[in-house]
Amino acid sequence: MKCRLCGKESFFEMCESCIRKHNPNWTNKIWKSNKKLAEGLGEAYYDSLLKEYDQKTIRKDSKENFGFNTFCDGIWLGLDIVMPILDASSMKAAEQKIKDMLKIRKTARNRGCEKNGE
Repeated sequence: MKCRLCGKESFFEMCESCIRKHNPNWTNKIWKSNKKLAEGLGEAYYDSLLKEYDQKTIRKDSKENFGFNTFCDGIWLGLDIVMPILDASSMKAAEQKIKDMLKIRKTARNRGCEKNGE
C-alpha cells in the first residue's frame, strides 16, 4: 500500500512521517496521555513486579536483560488490560495492528532507519 499523501510505501493509508507532519498536535496529545497512564501503571505495579523476580536472579542477570524482561512484562500488563474489553472484531483489528507494527519495525531495522528516527 502507498501513503495517500506522499506516495511512499506504507502498511497504512498514511505513513508514519506524514501522520506526524500533518497532525503533530493530535499525536503529541495521545503520547502525553499514554505517558501519564503508563507512569501510573508503573507506579502501581513496579513493586509487585520486582517481588516476582527472585533477588538472586536479578543479581545474576544483566541490566539489559532485566530491563527487557520488565519492559515485556509491562507490555503484557497493557495487553491484559486492553484485550479482554475488546469485542471479537476489535481484538482481531488490534492483533493485526500489532503485527503491522512489528513488520514496520522489522523493515525499519533492516534498512537501518531506526537510528535516524524514521
